[in-house]
Amino acid sequence: MKATGATITQWLFFYILRYTVKYIIEYLLVLAFYFLFLNRSTGQIVGCTDMQALNYNAQATINDGSCFYASTTIDVLQSFPLTDDLKETSGLIFYDNMLWSHNDDTDTRLYKLDTTNGGELGYIELHNVVNTDWEEISQDANYLYLGDFGNNQFGNRTDLHILRIKKSSVQQNDPQIDTIWFQYSNQTNFSPHEANTTDFDCEAMIVTEDSIYLFKKEWTSLKSTVYRLPKHPGNYIADSLFTLDVNGLITGATHYEEKKLIVLCGYTTALAPFLYLLYDYSDNRFLYGNKRRINVNLPIHQVEGIATNNGVTYFLTNEEFESNFITVPAQLHTLDLNLYLSNYLSDLNRVLQRKESDYQIRYDKHRLLIYNIHNHSDTYILYNIMGEVLQTKTLSGNSIEKIDCNHMPDGFYFLKFSTGYTTQLLITN
Repeated sequence: MKATGATITQWLFFYILRYTVKYIIEYLLVLAFYFLFLNRSTGQIVGCTDMQALNYNAQATINDGSCFYASTTIDVLQSFPLTDDLKETSGLIFYDNMLWSHNDDTDTRLYKLDTTNGGELGYIELHNVVNTDWEEISQDANYLYLGDFGNNQFGNRTDLHILRIKKSSVQQNDPQIDTIWFQYSNQTNFSPHEANTTDFDCEAMIVTEDSIYLFKKEWTSLKSTVYRLPKHPGNYIADSLFTLDVNGLITGATHYEEKKLIVLCGYTTALAPFLYLLYDYSDNRFLYGNKRRINVNLPIHQVEGIATNNGVTYFLTNEEFESNFITVPAQLHTLDLNLYLSNYLSDLNRVLQRKESDYQIRYDKHRLLIYNIHNHSDTYILYNIMGEVLQTKTLSGNSIEKIDCNHMPDGFYFLKFSTGYTTQLLITN
């Protein structure tokens, strides 16, 4: 019988429907297998993994960011007066075995400070720039980043930017500067606000291997929304990621990238300082790590900058504060967070952290190739979609491991390493 147009159309429809349903079912089986079988077979349990938390789960192997803690207060170890040049100290970093700070209004110098007593060791003048409201300084391996994004006066600035300064040029006392311009993705109202009422102020920033993260100072909500933007010169829209319920005004940040540790500083509306710790997260997903608020016993101190040189000892600055009843001078303080972070940091030192980048996996001519970049002696398990173990082997340390796939039916498979890293594969012979 000769096929009609309608017959061909029906045949195509059922053919497409058949394979669409097939792949949907296969995809759902992949998800079910991954979440039900893989996690159970390896005994992985999500929960709070911090022994200091009130809801610590000794059985948990994966931290889900659910830890909560008893209220606690820390005393400072030492306090030192800052030079009169830094009455409005606003940012702080540890770099070149010194502390570096700056003021938040008009002054275009970066000041070097002695870590032992806060004494001024000199300064670097930044030329051909304007300090509208410098609120934070951060760094990566090659650059200093200076945030001109203070916005508390009217909340309507359209010239928010970050100065990027090459470190090698600072060493030569000839700063080379370029600029990263940005605006917030969700700010649409630029009408003037009353002073200290906007939620689009910012005084805290960190720089990671590939991005800049901003932690807003939200005067109305007393929260801090986190934004991300590229760290190269240009004009960008800062993407809103998530909001931290800090119950205060965030004014500074320091980042220990290799330890997956961020410490924010801030104060309440009553000028009661606090720290906000973010740690034990993965892939810069700060929201899904531990979040702990620690009060600092420094009443009526407007803390502005924070820095660390080792993840345990911290330096904190406050700017000068004057009222009809009290005057608090600008100071440098030292704190020790060993009590709160020693277990976490020592665990990191004991455990070799593996990343996806430790392995490169390729499928080539009926063979699965595992490029064992760092020659780890890890064990891998190869599963099919039904959860059946097809192969278990310990990597020999050779640069390339080869798995023969000729006998394997087409479909999805899982390769799981003893480090916890799992990848999904599609094999077609």
